[in-house]
Amino acid sequence: MDIHIHPVNLDGSVLISLFASNESTKPIFTFLIDPWLTETLTDPHPLILTQSHGPETPPPISSLASLPHPPDAVILTQSNSDHVTFPTLSTLASTTAIFAIPAAATIVKSWNHFDASAIHTITTQTQARTTIVLPENAGVIELVHLPALRFWEQPALYSFTSIRILPASLPPFHIVYTAHGAPNSAITALLASLPDPTVNVLFHPLVKYVIPYIPGGKVVPGAEGAEALLKEVKADYFIGVHDEKKLYGGFIGKVIQAFDAGEEEIGGIEVWRFREGGWKFGFEDRGWRGGVSEEWDCCKPKDEGVSGV
Repeated sequence: MDIHIHPVNLDGSVLISLFASNESTKPIFTFLIDPWLTETLTDPHPLILTQSHGPETPPPISSLASLPHPPDAVILTQSNSDHVTFPTLSTLASTTAIFAIPAAATIVKSWNHFDASAIHTITTQTQARTTIVLPENAGVIELVHLPALRFWEQPALYSFTSIRILPASLPPFHIVYTAHGAPNSAITALLASLPDPTVNVLFHPLVKYVIPYIPGGKVVPGAEGAEALLKEVKADYFIGVHDEKKLYGGFIGKVIQAFDAGEEEIGGIEVWRFREGGWKFGFEDRGWRGGVSEEWDCCKPKDEGVSGV
């Protein structure tokens, strides 16, 4: 199995495509994570916060209809508007499978766009799993979303989604995705419950966001949070996520502060950023190997010039 990861914006939205082999030109399964394209978002009122993509960072596609294949599923990891976006998601068929954390599932249901049977709530229990069965007997995907276990880790924001791809005949490929920072207490508890605690790809923000004058105002820990996490978690590859220079409005938009030190390495791991284009992973020499391809156009099923694979 080959696994391709393509950004569909330059913030936190990705398309992940599973191919039967490196010779395949059509994926057997594709899923999106937190798609948000062109619309300006409001949280919860324009006077409080608005956000949009910056003029230098437009999404490489303007509609999900531009994808080479309709996604088989969507995974929603947060309930904020830049993760659960009706104008973007409403372009999908009503039968598209939606796997969402509880609060996001409630929002999606309120739209009355997707069939009720297509909306699935991701478990938030360490020992439980929400399962996606892949076609062609290719295996399964196991999902779990965990908030912080300790009150000082800000459970409303600090959380992560575990996406374990279990091919039928290969070792698991484990993605940990966090847009605001992963609480160490929860992620180490989950990894301890697995036969192999390795994280193949860690999506984690590099930019630190701080809202002054508000208790707990460090809403995204950025690189320092990633460094702390990687002291306890083994990851093979690191992709910076949720780091776009967006346009903000409203009160919070005026006071929020962003700090980006431009790290090229975190915890001894080379940093990959969304602007680089995309990544491909394949299994060889008894392990998963990955590489960056700057040649990829967004969301194409076939690629050339992949380095490091």
